[in-house]
This record gives sequence, C-alpha cells and structure tokens, in this order.
Amino acid sequence: MHFVRVVVKKTGDRQEVWTTGNQSSGVLTSLVKADGLLIFPSDSSDIEKGQVVKVQLLDKGLRGQTVPGY
Repeated sequence: MHFVRVVVKKTGDRQEVWTTGNQSSGVLTSLVKADGLLIFPSDSSDIEKGQVVKVQLLDKGLRGQTVPGY
C-alpha cells in the first residue's frame, strides 16, 4: 500500500485531489503542502482521471469533520 501526498480542493459538490509533486521521503515541501494522503493499494497500477479514491485527511477542519477520516 502506498500513501501519496495530495492537495484537496472542493469543486461544487465534489472533492478533487492532485499530488503535491515529488513524493520522495526527503522532500518535505510536498508533505507541508498536503491536505491528505491518497491511499493507493499495492495491487493498483494507476488512477484514472475522475476515479473515486480514498484520502486520509491531515486537517480535521478541511471538510468540517471533528476527527480526521476518509
């Protein structure tokens, strides 16, 4: 399983995500910019545009939640 650092943006009634760039463990700027971690199963090879994905939010207030979650 992989966790990809992403930015989450609300567009209408949907949430959209984009990677924060370089995912190397030594690149901390991509973690600082991240709103969440996209959960990428190890048996998947890619994600198609528009595909529904799971994201672990890092900011509990991002969607008005009291606790982080999917």
